[in-house]
Amino acid sequence: MALRELFDKVTEGVEEYANLIAERIVQLGGKAEGTAHTVAGRSSLDRYWLSTAEGNGHIDALSTTLTDFGRHTRYPARRRPN
Repeated sequence: MALRELFDKVTEGVEEYANLIAERIVQLGGKAEGTAHTVAGRSSLDRYWLSTAEGNGHIDALSTTLTDFGRHTRYPARRRPN
């Protein structure tokens, strides 16, 4: 039950942050394409393996994914000069 509550809180935070990002994209004149298919195809994050079936494995995978997302958000890949 404790893990479910943790994952529910993380989900709420992620949804709030995703909505904020989508709003900023639209404000800047872009098109927020947030379907699961589009996001999965464009993501630079590692795949979340469903074979991670036990609680601690999920916690480790979630922590790694959120850390990677934060790193990509704060320090985007810089373009190399041509």
